[in-house]
Amino acid sequence: MLVGGLLAVCLLLVFAQRRRERDASQATRGRRVSEAPTSATGPALTTLKAGGDLQATVNKARYGDTIVLEAGAIYSGPLVLPYKEPHGDDYITITTSNVSGIATEGERIRPELHARAMPKIVSPNAGVAVGTAERAHHYRFVGVEFSPAPDSRYVYNLISLGDGSFKSLSQIPHHLIFDRCYVHATGLNTARRGFALNSAETSILNSYISGFAGAGDETQAIAGWTGPGPFHIINNHLEAGGEVIMFGGGDPSIKDLVPADIEIRQNYLHKPGEWAGRATIKGMFELKNAKRVVIDGNVIESPIRTTALVLTVRNQDGTAPWSTIRRCRDYEQHHSAR
Repeated sequence: MLVGGLLAVCLLLVFAQRRRERDASQATRGRRVSEAPTSATGPALTTLKAGGDLQATVNKARYGDTIVLEAGAIYSGPLVLPYKEPHGDDYITITTSNVSGIATEGERIRPELHARAMPKIVSPNAGVAVGTAERAHHYRFVGVEFSPAPDSRYVYNLISLGDGSFKSLSQIPHHLIFDRCYVHATGLNTARRGFALNSAETSILNSYISGFAGAGDETQAIAGWTGPGPFHIINNHLEAGGEVIMFGGGDPSIKDLVPADIEIRQNYLHKPGEWAGRATIKGMFELKNAKRVVIDGNVIESPIRTTALVLTVRNQDGTAPWSTIRRCRDYEQHHSAR
């Protein structure tokens, strides 16, 4: 009886120990799942093949993530950059799978050398290629081409940052970067402007923006009227039949807004000679409502008779009596226009 009793006690102790070990193992596994979920593993690198859903991919991205688009692939817009809760100074980056095939950082791209290494986002049905939701922020494009789709109707703004109808500064997108991108129309009278800058903190760098021209058409490479800035337009090739760069030209929808803190440096502003007699030609650079502007180190060339710089305060539509031009500094430029 004594032996049997001892054996029973031993068996109970063994079973109790195994149960404790099993429970501890399960608890440990549960903690590993909750403490290190797959959604909290840090910035993600997502490759999107041709035909993939770009909008859905951007919607799911988190700040710090990089979305890699396949070089040479075509992605259909409109891509609307959504608002996301802020996360420090991290950006969501959208770039090419062939970064080594584009210009190096700080170098301006050349389409004849670099376009083949770029993915393309196209604007269908007269819509934008890229637009923004209210308050969208911290997005960066590197080495991406933008154009109307081959079958698209007339496009007003190929890339539209912000909205000319906003009523509050709190609605305005900000911290947007386009670096080493190729932004172009597909022929005369196919698109009005490359960029509509109705945004805050925006940089257009080392890019090639071309082809925006047409008969009877008020075209621009870059234009802004309801964005407070700052704007950094640096080391780009810029073409348009109308004004190549313009701030103002439409009344801001936000009271007392004046586009400000604008730097335009080291760009090449150009109107191709073949546009003569085929496209509406206006000045190279025009300000109608702007303040704290620096223009420095640009090359301005045109074989067509035009004006290099126009400064004219305009309350364009009669609803912006605060329109002004002040604190504008024009440093050394190289002009070659007929």
